[in-house]
Amino acid sequence: MIDILTRFREKLKNVIKPIATTLAKAEVGPNMITIAGFLVAAATPIATLYLYYIGYIVFVLLSAGLDALDGEIARIRGEVSKLGAFLDSFLDRVSDVFYIYSLIYLGLDSVIAIILIVLSILISYSRARAEGLGVAVEGVGLMERGERVIALVVIVAISYFYRGFLLIGSLILVALLFYTLAERVYHIIKLLR
Repeated sequence: MIDILTRFREKLKNVIKPIATTLAKAEVGPNMITIAGFLVAAATPIATLYLYYIGYIVFVLLSAGLDALDGEIARIRGEVSKLGAFLDSFLDRVSDVFYIYSLIYLGLDSVIAIILIVLSILISYSRARAEGLGVAVEGVGLMERGERVIALVVIVAISYFYRGFLLIGSLILVALLFYTLAERVYHIIKLLR
């Protein structure tokens, strides 16, 4: 499965690079794209409320697509900065909250949504804190952010055809996120010892 995700990322990068190059030449800065992606994420609950499954899928994919572009534009323009990295990381966490919160409008129990939000934030926090302590965590754990976003879109897409899958898929995601968090914490503790 990891091999499939790696190949998917490589293909995605081949699609993103020409778009990022075009935007960079048009003087579009990476922070502008980061903020645009965040604004789309912030509008996801409204899109989900009025357009349901299709609104959710379109807005999450558009927001995630913009998020994939900002780093590439920063590299092309030579504008990689600590401020940009912080802004991107911080707004990604808030975007994740909007993505998961939107599931409530599709009928997901709010308690499960809160559990998903907490696990998602803890997974990201564990990486940030570990890297602040000099421990590399990238690639540790099955459900990194990209995989979490893809999982949410797949769950909602299947739920469009089979309504009961929203709960089932979300519970499977809870289990996968918990496993990922446990795996990361174990990895960090092992290296810090």
